[in-house]
Amino acid sequence: MLFNTFIALLSVSGVLSQDGWGVTYTPERICALKGSSVDMRCAYFHPTYYYTFLWQYYTVEKAFWFIRWHHPQEPEDLSLDREYSGRVEYCGNQISDCTFRIKQLRESDSQTYRFRFLTNHNGKYTGRPGVSLTVTALQVRVNPGSVTEGQSVTLTCSTTCTLTGSPAFTWYRDRSPLSFTTQTHQLTASSEDGGTYSCAVKGSELLPSPAVALTVNYPPKGVSVSVSPSGEIVEGSSVTLTCINQANPPVQRYSWFQENRAVPSETGGPEASYTIKHITQQDAGEYYCEAGNGIGTNRSPPKRLDVQYPPKGTSVSVSPSGEIEEGSSVTLTCRSDANPPVQRYSWFKETGAGAGSGQSLNFSNFSSWSSGQYYCEAKNTHGAQNSTALLLTAQGGRSLTVVAAVGAVAAAAILALVFLGVVCVRRKRSINEEQDLLYSTVQKPLLECEDDVQYASVQFLPSRAAPRSPAVKEDCALYTTVRKHQT
Repeated sequence: MLFNTFIALLSVSGVLSQDGWGVTYTPERICALKGSSVDMRCAYFHPTYYYTFLWQYYTVEKAFWFIRWHHPQEPEDLSLDREYSGRVEYCGNQISDCTFRIKQLRESDSQTYRFRFLTNHNGKYTGRPGVSLTVTALQVRVNPGSVTEGQSVTLTCSTTCTLTGSPAFTWYRDRSPLSFTTQTHQLTASSEDGGTYSCAVKGSELLPSPAVALTVNYPPKGVSVSVSPSGEIVEGSSVTLTCINQANPPVQRYSWFQENRAVPSETGGPEASYTIKHITQQDAGEYYCEAGNGIGTNRSPPKRLDVQYPPKGTSVSVSPSGEIEEGSSVTLTCRSDANPPVQRYSWFKETGAGAGSGQSLNFSNFSSWSSGQYYCEAKNTHGAQNSTALLLTAQGGRSLTVVAAVGAVAAAAILALVFLGVVCVRRKRSINEEQDLLYSTVQKPLLECEDDVQYASVQFLPSRAAPRSPAVKEDCALYTTVRKHQT
């Protein structure tokens, strides 16, 4: 009876008795992370034997941990508790090690845990004060939660107790790990620091805290202009310019400029756009946008629009200008406005026959055969255009016009000579038929005073009347031979 009373006293005190009963906990206070596992390390000891008329040896018959004890019953073995089923494990032995493990810790597991062992001969002992376990969850604190770029922010991975072992921490921003490992970190906020932050105990990265947002306000950044569709811009097509940027709060105001001149724009949204429905050559140039929010305003670098179009205003010029003398050098030049530049020039005469290629058409020795109307065709990847025809004519001395006039006069002269030749031939034939001389003897009464006879040959010119012989009262006879002049 006295022995049982002594054992009972030992079980109540829980301290090392003079007879060698005891339990040691290392440590007596534990702060563990929710969801993790914890080992409660302890060692126990008892006397090897005792004497009652005979020497009796002690052997441990049962060892367990408990949290509740409702006297006078025995405390409840924690391994039999429904709340801990499958989560607890006795890792000790029946000699001295009484380590106890709890897995998948819950915040409700925050209790005081004690070890109790029973021996033969009705020996019982409970170690006091036990192990005080506190289970904590991680919580990120951001102070302040909303800042303007350049302000200071403090990040804390908060717990309800100081974690046993002073572990290092892992920090995440938007689920990406960060470089610092302390439980508290201070930073100067930049636009890149905005996002959601979470933390975890190193070695328990699968048990992170819930994420908490840090809001960093800043003016528009990375402002740029994008063009859609990409690639070549052809006159007449539709083109959309979009102002890209990053800003917090979002951009509330957009402005568009062409060559430093404000142009109408659509506003609103993170990617405000400016659309040119039927783009022309005049719309080409540099464009930029301005984006502003309540924090500030920034401008994009200029974006050049290169508007491509087929040849326009195609024309032909001649050098030298003015009169072109036969045998001189003449150059025709084809000019056209096009983007991309004209890739091919072709020359044609009024008949449509090809006259050459290249921007210039050269005549080193211009002749009458080269005269006529000339035009050129300018062509690039987007189309072709013909110039109006240029008529090469001659004016003055040896110019082309004079050559043409001389040719006409010469032709007329030849025709006239042919006509005159025909007339002359016909008249000659008629005259030959009249070549026989007709002689007429006119006999007048002989004058008594006439001693001899005189003969006269008279020729008539076509331009004047033949002179008549004056009447002479002579006594002798006058014989005349008349021959008609050939005209």
